[in-house]
Amino acid sequence: MIYIPVYLTFIVIILFYRELDPGLEEAIASLIWASPRLQTDVPEIKVIADQFTIKYGKEFGQACRTNALNNVSEKVMHKLGVQAPPKILIERYMIEISKSYNVPFEPDPSVMGQDEIFAAENLLIDLDENKKPGGGGGGGGGGGMLQPMSYPSQPQVRSIIQNINIVVR
Repeated sequence: MIYIPVYLTFIVIILFYRELDPGLEEAIASLIWASPRLQTDVPEIKVIADQFTIKYGKEFGQACRTNALNNVSEKVMHKLGVQAPPKILIERYMIEISKSYNVPFEPDPSVMGQDEIFAAENLLIDLDENKKPGGGGGGGGGGGMLQPMSYPSQPQVRSIIQNINIVVR
């Protein structure tokens, strides 16, 4: 968790003072709020949250679990939230995964209609559509594929270095 260094730094304050330090309130409230969501993966977090609830009171613990005091970190709430990702994001992931694995996939047109980038790509003109096989039209470009660079062999390198030495002298 992002607050572990805070807990370690302020362990003395947590152990010896009865009142909750305002500088630690968000960190402790976030840990108590996150406890039910993480206790299956991190069983120790429940024990720690229970200890904070005993130390600062059941009312405080319950208020943190429901975020009634509005003191839980927004970042923690966002990361541990249960809201589903937007449909457009899922469609984009599906498109990229299908491209990577060469699997045919047709995105949902109703979802993709909301995507401005997808709509703009569909408006682009595909210049390759009008090409006929064997026709050589228009020049330019260079084919689009880069050819691997050929490096000189070791004897060629020696010859080049000798020629440079001759010219320099």
